Amino acid sequence: MVLAPQDEMVAQANDATAKSWVFGDEHRLGKKGIGQGLHVSSVITLLSGWLEEGSEILEYGKNHDGYWNGELFVKQVTLILHLESLESDRLICS
Repeated sequence: MVLAPQDEMVAQANDATAKSWVFGDEHRLGKKGIGQGLHVSSVITLLSGWLEEGSEILEYGKNHDGYWNGELFVKQVTLILHLESLESDRLICS
């Protein structure tokens, strides 16, 4: 059994609406929605450290990949289990 904490990060366009750069007496044009975003889900394990190959990066919003769901999580966990079994086999053979 290997501890594998999972962490997620979300960044969105138009999320910093309090300040903006404008010229002279112009007004800031506000966006209608929160905009497109980026969702990153990564894992750090005791055997391998940060598993870059096991990270899932998803662009969400209109005309993008959709949203993070259970199916993508299961895909990520399956890949992580495979990567960790390869790492543990390598450590045993060393």
